[in-house]
Amino acid sequence: QGISEPFFSGTREVCRLPLYAAGGITSLEDISKLAALGFEGAIVGKAFYEKRFSFAQAMEVASHVG
Repeated sequence: QGISEPFFSGTREVCRLPLYAAGGITSLEDISKLAALGFEGAIVGKAFYEKRFSFAQAMEVASHVG
């Protein structure tokens, strides 16, 4: 399903505190989008359990967003 971009984007707009995203993260594209929005991190559960991507892949994607 993927993340709710309007929700996460809107949350980031109104809150300048460090934020961690959770919910609906199903792909590396979601990780990239969240990093681009300025989230400090993400809580990933089911996507790791289902082996959709690895922690190392997620860190690689997030580190290249700037």
